[in-house]
Amino acid sequence: GRYEVDFEGTEDGKELVTAAIRRENLVLQDGDEDDDDEAEPLPSQEDEAPAEEQRPLQVGDTVRICGLMSAAARDLNGLLGHLAAYHAESGRWHVKMLSEGGGTKAFKPANLER
Repeated sequence: GRYEVDFEGTEDGKELVTAAIRRENLVLQDGDEDDDDEAEPLPSQEDEAPAEEQRPLQVGDTVRICGLMSAAARDLNGLLGHLAAYHAESGRWHVKMLSEGGGTKAFKPANLER
C-alpha cells in the first residue's frame, strides 16, 4: 500500500512532482491546509497488505527500490535487487542490484518494498 501524492513547488524548480508514499507516512488533513492541529493519521487497514508484505525483510528477499527523491538516486527507483545483509550501525540494507552492473548499494528499509 502506497499512495501517489503530488507535490507542488519543489525546491529543484519543478512545478509538480509525484511520489509513492506509504500509508504510515501520511496524515489526513481536514479542511484548511495551514491548520496542522486538525491533522490525524489515516485509518489503518490491517488487511490491506498480504502476509508476505507484513513479514520483516530478510536476507535473500527480492526487493524493489522506491521513494528515493534526490537527483543522484531517483533513477534507482523501480530497480530490483536481492537483500545481501543488514547493517545495524547504519540502519540500512545492502542490496545486490539485479541491474546497474550487479553492484551492491545501501538503502534505508523505507526505500525497499517486496
